[in-house]
Amino acid sequence: MPFHLFRQFPRGEKDLRRKKAEMAKGILEVQLIDAKGLKNTDLIGKIDPYVVIQYRGQERKSKTARGQGSNPSWNETFKFLVNTPAAGNHQQHKITMRVMDHDTFTADDFLGESTIHVGDLITQGMENGTGELRPTKYSVVLSDRSYCGEIRVGVTFTAKVRRHYAISDANFHRTFFYNTGRVNDWVFCRIAQIEEENTEEFGGWSHSFHA
Repeated sequence: MPFHLFRQFPRGEKDLRRKKAEMAKGILEVQLIDAKGLKNTDLIGKIDPYVVIQYRGQERKSKTARGQGSNPSWNETFKFLVNTPAAGNHQQHKITMRVMDHDTFTADDFLGESTIHVGDLITQGMENGTGELRPTKYSVVLSDRSYCGEIRVGVTFTAKVRRHYAISDANFHRTFFYNTGRVNDWVFCRIAQIEEENTEEFGGWSHSFHA
């Protein structure tokens, strides 16, 4: 009897989605566009704003918008690695943006910060492959929550696919995973059938089998 290679989901759709959320892996892409109405903390001249973006211990810094004052533009994109359980407290999945004013001879001034919660976005991306928050204006606030401008940002999450397969016949059942080409459990057999919806992986490879 020939063996069959097929995609296997041993649980229901609801359980599968929960498992995907528990194994959240992928790339979070932050599109920093511009800001409006930032407070001018310089007594003479215009402020030179830049943004420090943080996500779960990872930090990126934008270029300094020199001489652009309270309405700077950056138009930069930053990527963050997501490799963490997505289930549970979504408050852990947030992007923090600290807006700073670059000063040459003194310490840089804090102009305010903005926070974007992305837990739901990551869950959506794990279910659908991608999730997107289109460019939106977010309030920039001080530590006392007072308003001091707005910042425009877009966020995209692209999931890294992990496929689950099984090799079986009427007499035995064996499963294995592959992600980047390394097969953890392999048996030599004649493959008679393949069911595959999508061979593309983020940062990975595709492979074809022949009977």
